[in-house]
Amino acid sequence: TRTYESFFEPLMRSKFGDLRNQVSAAWLIGRIAIRSNRGLSGERLGYLRGGFQVLVDALAEAAGRDCTVRLHDPVTGISRESGEWRVNGRRYDAIISTIPPQALRHVGGPDLPPLPYQGAACLALGLDDQVTNGIYWLNMKDPGPYGAVITHTNFVPVERYDGHIVYLASYFTGDLPARADAVMRDHFCRTFGIRDSSIRWERMAVEPLAGPVFTTGYRKLIPAYQAKGFYWAGMFSPSNYPERSMEGSIAAGYAAAAELERAGGEP
Repeated sequence: TRTYESFFEPLMRSKFGDLRNQVSAAWLIGRIAIRSNRGLSGERLGYLRGGFQVLVDALAEAAGRDCTVRLHDPVTGISRESGEWRVNGRRYDAIISTIPPQALRHVGGPDLPPLPYQGAACLALGLDDQVTNGIYWLNMKDPGPYGAVITHTNFVPVERYDGHIVYLASYFTGDLPARADAVMRDHFCRTFGIRDSSIRWERMAVEPLAGPVFTTGYRKLIPAYQAKGFYWAGMFSPSNYPERSMEGSIAAGYAAAAELERAGGEP
């Protein structure tokens, strides 16, 4: 009990908020087992030079040789007509979705059980100085407007950037609190004794459907790679349970593509 209250409970609260009591113990044990199987030398981490945007750009370039990549073109309507799919009025043989099923229902997507999801807000700060004493990832035990302080330049050499970079990570359900970026920044400055003038720049990123919450019974809700006429590949896919990762998402993409190839594009 003491270990849970002093270690796990603060982590669960900062990660899942009001949903923490619904999180599956089986998932938590599986996650701990994965993270514990790292050997005496600990984890080996890597980071793409230039960030994951480099990978995204390369994939877009490769895909763009054989298809059309449409940016800033949100889906407003999906329908099935004469054995063909229509998305925003354009004809397609098949649909692969990488977003949770419930996000498509209002535009004509299939009726699948909604997956429990939560939002994420990440405030990135550019600083003059290093403020976490060489620590890369610092989880916050006390309640606050963010759950983790991640000093990116304690992992990737600061020489690659113009100054130090810190991420403040926060999760939420429902609506993001008002002025969340200002509240996070002010709390960070007070907690770590940082002058506001030492912050060179700041950028706030918010995603209302950032990732699934692995509640009790979650595995029964995971859609197959082919379900209700759609092909599915995302953070909610079987390859991303119990550990979510870029690798798991890429594996889901390959699995969905294999299903599509086997079916010959049929729903």
